[in-house]
Parts: sequence; structure tokens; C-alpha cells
Amino acid sequence: MHILSKKSSIDRQLEMIAPILKSNCATERRGQLQYLKTRMERQFDASGEITYILPAFPFKSPNNSQVICVHKSDGAEIEALKTLARLLDERTKIIIATDSWIFFDLYDFNYNGCAMNVKKESVLQNAKGLSDALSYIDASLPGAAERIRLVVERELSGFDNLRGSISEFLNREVEKRKPTFKPNRYKRHQICGMQNTMARVFAPVLCKMDEKVRVQLLNERAISAIIRTDIHQECIQRTFPEAIRLSVHRHFGFEKIGLFLVGMSNIAPWNGALLEKKDSGFEISYRIDAEKRGELVEKQVSGALSHSRYVEQ
Repeated sequence: MHILSKKSSIDRQLEMIAPILKSNCATERRGQLQYLKTRMERQFDASGEITYILPAFPFKSPNNSQVICVHKSDGAEIEALKTLARLLDERTKIIIATDSWIFFDLYDFNYNGCAMNVKKESVLQNAKGLSDALSYIDASLPGAAERIRLVVERELSGFDNLRGSISEFLNREVEKRKPTFKPNRYKRHQICGMQNTMARVFAPVLCKMDEKVRVQLLNERAISAIIRTDIHQECIQRTFPEAIRLSVHRHFGFEKIGLFLVGMSNIAPWNGALLEKKDSGFEISYRIDAEKRGELVEKQVSGALSHSRYVEQ
């Protein structure tokens, strides 16, 4: 097997990443690519490899109006994994730090008898589906299953020696940090984004709430989610200090590099449905929006996977 040189491997990575960067402007895009090049060179000199880490792929949205399959990895997630797998070569590996246990209980909810539940079994089932999806794409992109590693929370420094549940630990930490939590502009942007995400997921329940209660609930849970995210990121940094941080979100600065995983969509693959475009590309759409437009659904379920997608008319 031909082993890529340092220059060839780094050049290939930058060429593959450039078209899927989530940049705010051309200047930031150039800065991101220069930052990546510097980090890649440092990694390569130290270990002969380039390692990325992506905190992502939690449980699927429990709201049926968003996704096709609530409990199965489907076409949207498979296409996202394919995007990541295309970055791989013999000098590159990707760590996916799944974060289902960080958030799942924030989406467990009952108001006046109207429930929105994410059960522990669903979280475990989705993790199994993600593993199966990696095995599936390995058939067309050999080496993906070997060089994409799935890491669960208990494998991270800080979560590995917990005696109780992750949720109990996070709830204690959130209460400790809340009094001194002063969000800057970026954190306020994150909180707003989390509120919007939760508003869509909770939509069947929120419509039955008083507006004041609804606003308070979304604000409290969004702040809790952002603090939990900070804790998770601290644990990732301690465990994989040299890995290049990727994200599914747009970020200011260069410490986290946001990527489009499916088309140019800002909807996360686990929060929407795969839409096949007329030009043969893909995007992510909310299920309810695709159905309103009259898109046709093609559905094929096998084991823990669903190859379901909407086809643009």
C-alpha cells in the first residue's frame, strides 16, 4: 500500500475539507484553513497521523414531525458518516464522541399528561444503529469502520470513574456553575440556537403551555444544555488534547471547525430527514416540511438501519 507523505496527506485533507467548511466570511475561511494546516503539521510531526474528534450523533429527535425513523440510524446519518469517511486515508482517523447521555434527560418531559420521552433503551438502540451504519458504509468506503472510532461518555476522562449516573453528575455540576455562568455573545448565540432546537422537538407539548411557562422552560433547559456541553468538551479536551476539534455547528474563531455533513444544510442529521435533490445531491429537511411540499418518501428498513429518504419533486 502506498503511504502518503506528510505534504500529500495534509494537502489532501485541506482539499477535502475546504468545500464543506462552515465559514462566516472569506477571511475566516482562509484563517480556518491556515489553522488546520498548522495543527495537522504539528500532529503529523508528533505521531505521523492526523486525528479529528467530533462530538456528535446523539439520540434521534423524538418528534416524529422532524425525522422519518425515531429509533433507527437512517439515510441522513448514513450520508453524514459518508462525508466523514471521505476524509479518511491511511494517515487519518476520526473519533466520534457520541453525546446521547449528556442531553437525553433534558428531553424527557411531562406536562399536564402530555409527555415527550427519550428512554434509555432508545439511546442504547441509537448507539447500536450508529455502529451498524459504520459497518454498512465500510462496504463502499473500505476502512471507515476501522478508522472511525466511536467513543461514549464513560470512556472520557471525568466520566470514567463516576459512581452514579452521568445525569446525576451533570445536574450537580450545572447547579454549581449556574451562579457564575455569564454568557458572552457566542454563548448567547448558542443558547438561542438550543432554545430553537428544543422548541421544535417539544412542539407537540409546548402548544398546550402558557407562554410564560413555555419561555421559562426553554430558557432553563437551554442554559443547562450549554453548561453540560461545556463539561463534555472539557472531558474531551483532557482525553484527546491533540485532536483537531470538528463540529456540526458554525463557530467564531478557529478552535472548533464547523463542517457541513450533508449538503449545505444547517439541520443536524439526527434532527431531520434526508432529502434527495433533483441534481442528485442531498440536503436535510424536517419531515413535516418535506411532506408539505409533496416530496415522495422512499423507505427501506433493515435491522438497526433505515435507508429512508425524501425525493424532491
